[in-house]
Amino acid sequence: MADSSSRIIREFGILNENIEPGSKAYGIPHPGLYVIDENLIVIEKQFQAAYDERPSGESILAVHFDKSLPHQKQFKLPYLKGSVAIADTTSYPSQMHAVQIKFQLDPGIHVYGHPVPQGYVPLTITLQTLADVSMDSIEVPPTRSYHIESLDETFNVLPAEFTLQTYLRTVKKPQAGDFELIFKIEMQACDNRVCFPPEEKMVRFPFHISRALKEQTRK
Repeated sequence: MADSSSRIIREFGILNENIEPGSKAYGIPHPGLYVIDENLIVIEKQFQAAYDERPSGESILAVHFDKSLPHQKQFKLPYLKGSVAIADTTSYPSQMHAVQIKFQLDPGIHVYGHPVPQGYVPLTITLQTLADVSMDSIEVPPTRSYHIESLDETFNVLPAEFTLQTYLRTVKKPQAGDFELIFKIEMQACDNRVCFPPEEKMVRFPFHISRALKEQTRK
């Protein structure tokens, strides 16, 4: 046994005490990971509900060490440019993949955050229907109040440049095959005089779901 009597597990304080002593599974830890920097300092701890639900290596590097994700698509709107990047285009059961969405606004442009006056569209990002893959909620950066005198309305607007991060999650027993990830980005912006019409952008990635590692080995 690699950790006889769960000694190291106990020293880390991660013994799963929800399992009855005497059970075959007694002595296992709560599933999770420690992120350690080059100075051997623990900079993050992540624990999951199930042992097989965990982020990919590329995801850990991106989220905690500011590494760029390898699969990236650019997009443009009349008043900004941006990109959507994902950790991998192949996923396995219960795997998590980081997502990074970057925005760079043109000078003088403001994109609406939540909340907005009735009839206007705040920045909203959704993952279009894919039965066995879901996207975690996205934390948007703090907004600031911005008043347009010509409209006599006040909006909550986002920074001129910002990056959003979240995770994709593949279910434990997914349907294997080739699919398409579609990120839908909706927003509305203004300058110091007018509000522009709402904009919508679809960013697409090919996405393969494998039910076993050996499927990838055969290719």
